[in-house]
Amino acid sequence: MMSPKTIMKAEKRVFWLNLALGMFIAMILRYWQLAIVQIVIGQFLAMWITSNQPDKINIYLKYRHQGDSYGGDPSPTNWKRNRRPEGFGRL
Repeated sequence: MMSPKTIMKAEKRVFWLNLALGMFIAMILRYWQLAIVQIVIGQFLAMWITSNQPDKINIYLKYRHQGDSYGGDPSPTNWKRNRRPEGFGRL
């Protein structure tokens, strides 16, 4: 019940992104052979990422903006920018 929803063994947002990118290549660039190759390789890559750690995409999407906002040493000049993520010693 807690596992993420998948389409063809890939996380559903990554699947739709992969399909949209393939459609872009096929329709806008008019290179459908490359689009098919991209969809197949992208699907296998998405399946591999999902099989290793199913929540990897959700973890990345949650913390992608916080990578540069926390440094280990506090300083008065960047107290607002140097905020820890919720649940990491911050109330």
